[in-house]
Amino acid sequence: MPHRGHANREGADQSVEDPSGGETPARDAAGPGAASGALAGLLDLGCSSQSPAPFGCCDPCPEVHALNLVEETVDVGGLRLSILRPRQAEALISEEAFEHEEFLPYWAELWPSGVDLARVVRGRDVDGLRVLELGCGLGLPSIVAALGGAEVLATDWSPEGLEVAAANAARNRAELETALVSWSGPDRLVRAAPWDLVLGADLLYERRNVDQLLELLPLLGNEVLLAEPGRPPAARFFEEVELDVTLLGERVYRLTGPVP
Repeated sequence: MPHRGHANREGADQSVEDPSGGETPARDAAGPGAASGALAGLLDLGCSSQSPAPFGCCDPCPEVHALNLVEETVDVGGLRLSILRPRQAEALISEEAFEHEEFLPYWAELWPSGVDLARVVRGRDVDGLRVLELGCGLGLPSIVAALGGAEVLATDWSPEGLEVAAANAARNRAELETALVSWSGPDRLVRAAPWDLVLGADLLYERRNVDQLLELLPLLGNEVLLAEPGRPPAARFFEEVELDVTLLGERVYRLTGPVP
């Protein structure tokens, strides 16, 4: 069985913003995104937040109740969001899951890179864009994009992570779709390309991820926003990626290229 310390990505900044208490998050003036549902016709989707729970409440799928969730309030460019996450990500480590593709519950952390990416998305005009997030985890960047009016598909390879992401979207009145997708089998995402904007936060934590994303990202669209805190595997990615790279902030990169 993996050592429980593996639940923390090597070299990760473990700090997160202190929650401000139990305040109800303020609704974005732009309102939730008006998803057209077109993605549902292209992809075999998982949970959806198309019918949000009453504001400030959450009625997640049954599996979510067993995850011992706690709430954090996150400020994203003046937008206050209520985000649920498991109280202890390490408690979710499973020997069976690790033996199958070395799966670890990275999705269960509110990583600083995800917060940074969400703030960049908050500053963008995404109204009407088709947005794809890879490795969405708790769903923060996807939620911000949806509240900005984008048609969002949030993807992850963890069913539990997608359940929590959908619950987080519902409690913040964001409309988005979710899909269970592995980067080793991304055919559905490629068929739906080009996406107007692709999002990813802290995806390059293992060497195998580098090869998968070097192949996948150029097939998805001509603009990627990638938050990367400087993990060792990322160096090779930036050396070999066939997209132009621009640093937008301390850890967020904009990758651009021709439409596939």
